[in-house]
Amino acid sequence: HSRRWGAHLMRMGTPRSMQWSWRGGKHDMGAVIQLKAVREASKVAKAVLEHTFHSILVGENATNFALGLGFKKQELASDRSTAIWRAWKNAKCQPNFWRNVVDSTVKCGPYQQTSNEDYNPRRDEDYNPRRDEDYNPRRDEDYKPWSDE
Repeated sequence: HSRRWGAHLMRMGTPRSMQWSWRGGKHDMGAVIQLKAVREASKVAKAVLEHTFHSILVGENATNFALGLGFKKQELASDRSTAIWRAWKNAKCQPNFWRNVVDSTVKCGPYQQTSNEDYNPRRDEDYNPRRDEDYNPRRDEDYKPWSDE
């Protein structure tokens, strides 16, 4: 949802957008990240692809680029996204994606890092939540990544 207007707000309640655009055969890419005040992020990403030698514009650079090309400055937060953010904030910012910091499960930040001695990603069961030990396409006998078959 972070690529549409009215999507979720950042931690401090500020709306931002991101979008990317690809051109297949040439592997060209244009992207905007942390774009603010412009609802048409996909069109801005396409403009990055077509009108610059850059691949990615971020933050104020993305916003200034968009406004400089004549994209309209608009509010990104909707009533719905603001209500969702307020409910999250009132629930002490839970759930959140902080780890290895003090008190991240009981309050909103600012947080303090736990000592480096306590942090070992190899011991941390939540280190990679997408890890699936049983799935590896390269183990599949039929897996041929560059085959013409």
